[in-house]
Amino acid sequence: MTTTNPVDVRHVSNAPGDPATLLNLARTGCVWFEMPGRTHIELGGADRAKFLHNFCTNDIKGLPTGNGCEAFITSIQGKILGHVFVYADPDVLTLASVSGCAEKLLRHLSRYQITEEVTFQDRTADWSSLFLVGPAAASVLSQLLGGPIPVLPEADLGNIVFAFEGSEVRIRRNDWLGLPGFEITVNTAATSDLVLRLRTFAPQAGNEVFEFLRISAGFPWYGVDLSDANLAQEAARTGQTISFRKGCYLGQEPIARIDAMGHVNQEVRTLRLETPLPPVPGTELFPLADPSKSAGRVTSSAAAPDGSGAVCLALVRRGHEGHGKRLLVGSGAEATAGVVLGIESA
Repeated sequence: MTTTNPVDVRHVSNAPGDPATLLNLARTGCVWFEMPGRTHIELGGADRAKFLHNFCTNDIKGLPTGNGCEAFITSIQGKILGHVFVYADPDVLTLASVSGCAEKLLRHLSRYQITEEVTFQDRTADWSSLFLVGPAAASVLSQLLGGPIPVLPEADLGNIVFAFEGSEVRIRRNDWLGLPGFEITVNTAATSDLVLRLRTFAPQAGNEVFEFLRISAGFPWYGVDLSDANLAQEAARTGQTISFRKGCYLGQEPIARIDAMGHVNQEVRTLRLETPLPPVPGTELFPLADPSKSAGRVTSSAAAPDGSGAVCLALVRRGHEGHGKRLLVGSGAEATAGVVLGIESA
């Protein structure tokens, strides 16, 4: 197995502090991450829910104000054009996604607008996101905002919008790292003051901690683990992202056909490795019984900040994706074994 450093993919800002200590604090208390450039798009107009419902995999028309859902925006072939969280605010729908995808999503959606009363506004430059994680995240958030604030969302993907010290604040409950989490989105101009205040209540963690938690939780990152070459079900998040009762939408036919067939040929899985060294993305996987036959490939990896081992996300071929399956990661003398984790919940 190749053991050089993995590709430097940073989803959050660098931060001081010992990563091992911060990882433990994420699991037992609270840390926060700064997420620069996160994509935010607002859909307004009377037809916003009906319109978006027709172009993504989850049920948007049935989404009550104050709730959210995870979804894929798909092509007519059922391939993933975007992996988004959709939040129903009082007068708009807000799409949140990884950085760098606003232009692609807006271009795709706007090309289908004909007579619908719907508007699109890219708020990526206007808004900035901080992400609080850990069992004490709700308590830290309450201390941070202070005073009388709306009740924090307890359900995953619940959200509230309210005014705080002259700025509009959006709080989205999101447990994508496998721990209680809250995404705080504020006007970019107000971010520096909020960061200074937050540092008095909890320490900032960096990409090393974020990536280990993300990969351990089995959460794929669009543009890293997934792309428009992947079918929706290959992400192994069918239960969270796809409604099979919502009716027609772009890409619905191939997605429904895959559901009827019962499988795709590969799916995202987490592997826990028997080495502290993370494999380079692109490293091939092989069955223990036949090291000449490919069983998939690594898409992202991370070393445990506390030295307890390494994890990776991989697209694993059908027949090798079962929980507890042992696979070779890499080939030759440098190969090591990994154990497949992370079967999706239905």
